Amino acid sequence: MRYFAVIIFCLSTIGVQGQIKNLHVADSLFSAFNYSAAASLYTRLQWGYDSVAVFRRLARCYNKLGDYQSESRTLLRIPADSLTHNDMRQLYYAHSYTQDSMAMETWGRRILQQYPYDADIITSVAADLMQKNKIDSARQLTMRYLETDTTNLNVWRQYAYSCYLLGDYAEAQRSYLKLYRKGWKGLEVSFILGVCYGEMNDANNAYDHLVRANQIKNGRDILILKLLAKNCMKIGMPKESAEYMEQAIELSVPDSLTLFGMYNDLAEAYFYLHDYEHAISAFQKASKCQPTKAITYYNIAQMYSGLKDPVGMANYYKLFLKHSSSLKDTEDNREMIEKAKAFVKNKNKR
Repeated sequence: MRYFAVIIFCLSTIGVQGQIKNLHVADSLFSAFNYSAAASLYTRLQWGYDSVAVFRRLARCYNKLGDYQSESRTLLRIPADSLTHNDMRQLYYAHSYTQDSMAMETWGRRILQQYPYDADIITSVAADLMQKNKIDSARQLTMRYLETDTTNLNVWRQYAYSCYLLGDYAEAQRSYLKLYRKGWKGLEVSFILGVCYGEMNDANNAYDHLVRANQIKNGRDILILKLLAKNCMKIGMPKESAEYMEQAIELSVPDSLTLFGMYNDLAEAYFYLHDYEHAISAFQKASKCQPTKAITYYNIAQMYSGLKDPVGMANYYKLFLKHSSSLKDTEDNREMIEKAKAFVKNKNKR
């Protein structure tokens, strides 16, 4: 019996040594960025001598491969009492990537119960709360953190944004100004500081920050342009105010080509519904955007045909023929031209 026990011990030792060797191979594959091959080998090792360690390594592979669902499922195989802070964070972010808001909330709450000063999770949970329109909850969460640690600028940003959304412009201005002085001079900070100063009747500072926001947006944001125009008037710059408002108006009106395409698509939808009157109205609006587009007049004539209105057909066939010289010389276009000419000719005979 002792002999057989020794054999079994030796075999198990060889098995463990083989698993350790394969684990090192899998680790090397991971280090070499061969995540798929590493994941395959970790999968074969997951029932080995240290399955928890393998689960963590396998979850890392899934993370690198963007398979966040498999990542979270693998981490959940770790016994609950063995989950580390890092495991829970990894679960939280895996659910974040798959946009599983309920799971995010569950793991975020669990992490913060055990690690209330995990600033990364505070920041993410606050952003998620604001997305769910739980703005006051986000403010309270970030405020509690800042009562102990005022140095984390990511938490400050979420706190500042919650104040802004709640209409507390003075507190939002104070908080965003802290970020601004620390080098945060991007669109969000510049725009919101501009809005806050404007709401606090400080038009000069509002103008300065909105100018920066406008530069970042390359003058293509209607709201920023309108706010600049408003604050220019307050600081005695009517000429600049008019220029900004002109730019805002120009951006507000879609270009004629875009409008033409939209009205054309609308007319086509009404045509398939056999609603010829609405189709005519949409085609007529399209023709105003592109007055020389011959095919539009032909289409309107076809809609009048559906309404059995020969007068309308004749009128729009004439407009089609007037602009038909711009059409390409194709067989289809020649047929349409001949059809229109024949109809107008027969109509004139009557």
